[in-house]
Amino acid sequence: MAGACRRGEAEVRQVGLIDLATQSGGLPREVPHAQAKSTDNPFAPITVEALEDFLGKEPLLFKPGRSVHYSNFAFDLFAIGMSKAANKP
Repeated sequence: MAGACRRGEAEVRQVGLIDLATQSGGLPREVPHAQAKSTDNPFAPITVEALEDFLGKEPLLFKPGRSVHYSNFAFDLFAIGMSKAANKP
């Protein structure tokens, strides 16, 4: 996801795992996404590509570390970051 940021690039690159874990990364609660085609998995449209797309288009709510705001999006990114850091799926 490193190359995903275009708009607000400097701020997004400053978001660290600690910001994601402490909900201080400036991310919204949810990533807007399309309706799931099946009720079996309503979260299927929330993919890494969808997260990257959002980061590339939308500014952060605030500069990382300046405030807190609960974010499922931050936990999704935190899980991806930890998975990559541990080299585990």
